[in-house]
Amino acid sequence: MGVETVKVNSKGQITIPKKIREKEEISEGDQLLVQEKEGRIVIEKAELDKWIEAKERIRESMEEKEVEPLTLAQAVEEIHEMKEDEKDKDSG
Repeated sequence: MGVETVKVNSKGQITIPKKIREKEEISEGDQLLVQEKEGRIVIEKAELDKWIEAKERIRESMEEKEVEPLTLAQAVEEIHEMKEDEKDKDSG
């Protein structure tokens, strides 16, 4: 892994060096994830197509099993209820 220095411009933008773009197959329009981890800035390819495919497989599976989609709040509530039921069983 080579190390290269880049400058941040007035808009907060950087240019990823050409060698890295070519090696990682990063092209114009690609989406990247940028996050701060333990005082470092980490940039990686978003690979959104994999997430979209996974979401579609989940949706199809739910339809096949006739499962109603839940909102996040409903899912959290169900998890809390399941945990409470487990506590009741363990203490009873």
